[in-house]
Amino acid sequence: MTAPPTANDAIRVFEELTKFQQQMYDKASAYIRIIIGLAYAGFFTVWAGTNRYMGRSAVLWSALLMSLSVMAYVAFEVVQMLFLSLAALKFSKAAQVNPLNLQASMETFRQWEIKSHRRLVGFWFMAIVLSVVPGFAAACVLVVSFVHRLLRP
Repeated sequence: MTAPPTANDAIRVFEELTKFQQQMYDKASAYIRIIIGLAYAGFFTVWAGTNRYMGRSAVLWSALLMSLSVMAYVAFEVVQMLFLSLAALKFSKAAQVNPLNLQASMETFRQWEIKSHRRLVGFWFMAIVLSVVPGFAAACVLVVSFVHRLLRP
C-alpha cells in the first residue's frame, strides 16, 4: 500500500514540470532560430538573384512581407534579451540577501520567473506566427512570380 501524495510530492512534480517546460521551450527556440535563419538567408539569396525578373508589384510585396517577418522576429529577440537581462538582475538581487533570508528570496525569484516565463512563451508563439506567416507569403510571391515569368517570357 502506498502513502498518499504529500505537499512536498506536489511541489517536486510541479518543479519537474516547470523544468521540463523550460527545456522544451529552449529546444524549440533553438530549432526555430536555425530554421528561420536559414529561411531568411535562402529567401534573400534567391530574391537578390531574381528580383530584376519580377514585376514591380511582386518585388514590393515580397519585400514588404519579408520586412514584416524580419521585424516580428527581431522584436521577439529583443523582448527575450530584455527578459533574460531582467531575470539576471533579479536573480543577482535575490542572491544578495542575508543568508537567513536566501531561501525565501530565491523562492520569490522562482515564482516571478515561472510567471514571466509563461508570458514569454505566449509571446514567443505569437512572434513565431507573425514571423512565419508573412515570411512564407513573401516566399510564395517570389515563387509565383518566378514561375509566371518562366511560363510567360
